[in-house]
Amino acid sequence: ICQTYYGGESNGGRLICHWITDAKLEDNVQRRNAEWSFYNSLVYLLPAVIVNTILGAYGDRHGWKLNIMLGITGLVIGEFGYLLVLSKSIHAPYWTVLVFGAIAGLTGYISMIQISCNAYLADITKDSNLLTIRAGIFSVTYTFASVIGGVFAGFFSWLPSVISIDIELGLFLVALLFVYWRIPEQTKTLETNRCKSSLSTAQSIQEFFMELWLLLKEGAKTYMRKRIGYRRSFIFLSVLALIITHTASIETRIELFNNLVIIGTIGGLFLFKHYFRIRETSMILIGIASSTSRTAVIAFATETWHMHFANLLGIFSGLVQPAVVSFIVQALFPNLIISYSKNIRKKKQFSEIVPNDEIGQIFSLFGIAGDFAFVIFNITYSYIYRETEVWMPGFSFLFIAALEAIAGIAMLWIHVQSCKEGIGRRSVNEPLRSTISIIGKISSAMDPTFTNDLKNKQLSIYDMALARNAQKNAEFDERWLESFPARYRDGSFY
Repeated sequence: ICQTYYGGESNGGRLICHWITDAKLEDNVQRRNAEWSFYNSLVYLLPAVIVNTILGAYGDRHGWKLNIMLGITGLVIGEFGYLLVLSKSIHAPYWTVLVFGAIAGLTGYISMIQISCNAYLADITKDSNLLTIRAGIFSVTYTFASVIGGVFAGFFSWLPSVISIDIELGLFLVALLFVYWRIPEQTKTLETNRCKSSLSTAQSIQEFFMELWLLLKEGAKTYMRKRIGYRRSFIFLSVLALIITHTASIETRIELFNNLVIIGTIGGLFLFKHYFRIRETSMILIGIASSTSRTAVIAFATETWHMHFANLLGIFSGLVQPAVVSFIVQALFPNLIISYSKNIRKKKQFSEIVPNDEIGQIFSLFGIAGDFAFVIFNITYSYIYRETEVWMPGFSFLFIAALEAIAGIAMLWIHVQSCKEGIGRRSVNEPLRSTISIIGKISSAMDPTFTNDLKNKQLSIYDMALARNAQKNAEFDERWLESFPARYRDGSFY
C-alpha cells in the first residue's frame, strides 16, 4: 500500500517504504491501510452473507464436510491474490486482492469453517456438557493457532513474502486432505436420490438454481421463525453478545492476551463446567464480565503494569464462544415429557432452543453477524479513536466496555428467563436420573406391545405411583405448547 501511493526512491537511493521513519508518512499509510481493509471486508461480505445462508441450510441436510472444504478453498483463493500482488515477477496491482476476495466470499471464506466445525460438533455430540468442552477446545485451538502463527512469522521473517505464502498454501492443502479423509460425510435427512443422469444439461442447471433458491428461503425463514417462549430472542441476543465480545477481543488483542485466553478458557471450562457444573448462561456472563473489566482497565491505563493487570482480568473472556454454542443446541427437558407431544414440529421446538435440522442455519447467522460487525465496528472504532485520541486516548476502549456491558445486561435477562423455562438445568444426580429413567420406561406403556409385557411384571407401590404420575403429566392442555409454563391436570402424586 505504501509503494502504491508513496512509492519511489528517496534521495539516498533507498525505498522510502522499506523502513518508515516519518511519523506523518506512517499516519498516511495507516489511513490508506484502513481504507483498503474496509474494501476487502466489503467485497468479501456481500457474497458471503448469501452464501453462508445457503451453505448453512445445505449442511443441515447433507452434512458439513463439503462446507469445511469450501471454506478452506476460499482461504486458498484469497491468499493467491496476495501472491500475485507481492510477486516481483508479476507484481499485480493491489486491487487484484479485491477480485480474489470477492471470489473467496462465494465460498463462505474463513467464517464458513468455524460455522461448519461448530455445527459438526453439535451433530456428533449429544451431551451438552461435553459439547461445551469440545467447543471450548476448538475455540482454544483457533486462538493457539494465532499465537503459533505469529511466532513462526517472526522466526521466518527473513523469508520472502512469496515463499511464506507458498508455505501457507501448502498447509491449506494438507488441511483439505485431512478433512477429505478424516471427516465422514453425514447425510442428515433421508431424501430420495434424484436420477440426474436422465436430465439434460439445461434441466440440471435449472434444478441447481432451484435448489439454491430453496436453501436460501429455508435459511431466511429459520432466522425469523416464531418459536416457543423467548427462544427467538435468545438466539439473536446470544449472537449479539458473542459478536460484541469477539470483535472487541480482536480489536485489542496482543500475544500475551492470547496466551492468557488459552489458559483461562481451558481452566474455566474445567472449573465452571466440570467441577461446579454451572449453566451455560452463567459461563457467558462470567466471560462477558471478564472481557468488560479488561477493556475498562485498558481505557484508563497509564502504566505498563496496568496493561498486564487488564489482560489478567480478561483471562475468562474465551468462555463466551463455547458456552453460546452449547446454549443454543442443548435440550430443554428430558425426553420423557417431550415424547407426549402430538405435533412433531412443535415437539422439536419445545425440546430444544434450535431443532437439530436448523443448527447449521443458526450458526451461519453467527458468521453473517460477525461479518457485518467487523465492518461496522471497524469503521466505528476507527472514527471514535481519531476524534478522541487527543483528549482521551483510551475512550474507544471505554466505548467498547460500554457495549459489552449492554451485552451483559441482555445475557442477564436471558439467564433469568432460561432459568424460568428450565433451559440448561444442572445435571441431576444418579438417584434422580434413575427415577427419570424409570418414568421414561413406564410412560412408554402407552404402547400396546409394552402393556402386554407390563402385565407380566411385578411393580412396587412406588413404581405404580411413578407410572400414575407420568400418565397424568402426559395429558397436556391443548394450549400447553403455545404457552409456558405447562399446566398439568390437578391431582395428587398418587
